Amino acid sequence: MKKQIFNLFYALALLAIVTACSDDDDPIDLPVYGDATMTSFGFYVEDNEGVILKDYVAEGITGDFTVSVPDYVNKTALVARFVVSENDTVYVNNVQQESGVTANDFSAPLDYIVSEGTNNTKYTVTVANLPAAVWSLAASDTTDLREFSMRVNPVTNVPYLAYALDMDDSADEKVGVFKLDGNTLVNVGAKTVSEGRASYPRIAFDAEGAPFISYADYTNNDPYKEGSTTYAASVMNYNGSSWSYVGNKGITDVRITYNDIVLKNDGNPMLFCYNNAAGTLARRELNISDFTGNSWASNLTIPGRASTQYAYHTTAKNVDGVIYLGVYNANEGTFSVYKNTDGSWTTIVESYLQDGATTGNLRDFDMDVDRDGNVFVCVADDEAGADIYRPKVLKYDATAETWSKVGTPIAIDFSTTREFSLAISPVGTPFLMYRDDSMFPVVVSFDEDTQDWTTPAQLNAVEAENLYMDFAPNGVAYAAFTTSATGETMLFKYDIPAE
Repeated sequence: MKKQIFNLFYALALLAIVTACSDDDDPIDLPVYGDATMTSFGFYVEDNEGVILKDYVAEGITGDFTVSVPDYVNKTALVARFVVSENDTVYVNNVQQESGVTANDFSAPLDYIVSEGTNNTKYTVTVANLPAAVWSLAASDTTDLREFSMRVNPVTNVPYLAYALDMDDSADEKVGVFKLDGNTLVNVGAKTVSEGRASYPRIAFDAEGAPFISYADYTNNDPYKEGSTTYAASVMNYNGSSWSYVGNKGITDVRITYNDIVLKNDGNPMLFCYNNAAGTLARRELNISDFTGNSWASNLTIPGRASTQYAYHTTAKNVDGVIYLGVYNANEGTFSVYKNTDGSWTTIVESYLQDGATTGNLRDFDMDVDRDGNVFVCVADDEAGADIYRPKVLKYDATAETWSKVGTPIAIDFSTTREFSLAISPVGTPFLMYRDDSMFPVVVSFDEDTQDWTTPAQLNAVEAENLYMDFAPNGVAYAAFTTSATGETMLFKYDIPAE
């Protein structure tokens, strides 16, 4: 630490006064200065919203110091929060600093000058990169699952898996929920929570982090065939100790398959389903069910959407109170995206297919939305030629209202691999999980420098299925899959290695 760098002119002036008064009997009261000291320094989420995802604070400041942040952090306009000794002022490049307010470019080391009268102390602050995040095994489980879906609880940052068991007796293929606890997948409530057989389980969370699940419920009666049952949709939620139905079970009037659930800002769920039989709505039509707090309103549709469009895949997101819905239209080989603001639906795009493609592959479809309302869609289309399907990510710019391609299409034979999962990190970076040509699970992310996808990171050298990936608000990602050979469920975590 370079302490007590005196202002020479001021010091000589004081000496002259003392000399001139040396014969005077009255003592001279000189100003007293202490040490100009910085005791705390850090970058806090509250001051850098959208730039960092957690607080990064210097430890034990005694001189020049370094604060390390993840490599994705833009260092050109970081706001520092600091504490200095009483009556001190702080300067960077002769500009007075306000703690928690003033932004600086930390691409290179910066000198912070803490000044107290004639006492000045310089602290050179370096902002370095933490080690790059890596994928590692977080947990695995050998429970026989027929299918599952995975999402991260946005309140606790913990991943949850809603699953349907794989049993010898199909009546026992019920729904249950896992969550990660340490390095183990543990049940949320009982091992199974549905009354009987169920399929297509999905999961979402309310603003307090309470989980909700939706599924095709085989215990529901078929209103069109007396004495028969059908797999209409049911929704349940967990109150901290037990699961219960949200409203009545059997929400839809016909059997459903693909579905997704989202929680509105008022805490009530909205459900989107593929009608797998004709009822009030046509077979294969999009069926929306909305819970108002007391009962379900079902068989709702989106204004302008044709009943002849097959809603094969649906995926929904709530971003700052706006609900986004992506739908793959199987009979057209296209997709549509809608948003619901304050209860009113508008269309972002209808029956979209990028120029150069004639159709998409119905085996998978996914959508995510960043904090700015930009929509990202993953679809496999035939831009490369007839019967050649390549997964590609497309971005809708909410400001320009235009679509563009993110990177290049993934060079795999999607007619064989058939699965992917798209997730956008909290800082807006697209990640894509898919099966490579060996059917092994891999993940790529978009590199801003090369404007293309990174080299695939292989999670495990095993054939995989049931791919799901999601990000926690703190920037940690999770990827889940089932091994084809043994049926083991594996959960991987993407995070900066612990020191």
